Amino acid sequence: MRSALASTRRMRTRAGVTLADIDGVFGAAVSTLVGWLTDVSRPGDGNRKIREAIDREHTAKAPPEAKTIKLADLIDNGRSITRYDPGFARVYIEEKRLLLPFLREGDPTLWAVANLIVRERSDDEA
Repeated sequence: MRSALASTRRMRTRAGVTLADIDGVFGAAVSTLVGWLTDVSRPGDGNRKIREAIDREHTAKAPPEAKTIKLADLIDNGRSITRYDPGFARVYIEEKRLLLPFLREGDPTLWAVANLIVRERSDDEA
């Protein structure tokens, strides 16, 4: 289900699928989670740093299930981005380091793995 939700979130942001569309196909529970997983910032809100702060505040209010999905996404993306795009990885890992405290209510095992990835990749940059 986590993978399907992550895919649905990407579909929403990239293909213009609305939460109402998702609700109509998958139901309210899925559309609500997708809403929590979707970034709320817009390019007009400011630079990337400002937008990431806006999105962290949104994530901070999310239910534990959404935070668990964010953790799984961080683990998957963290591994692939650091392997295939080391230049962007520096930015990505720093953003996730700032996000992790807001994800504590997610799955504790996934939080520990995500924290380890972020710490290890941060140490690689030091």
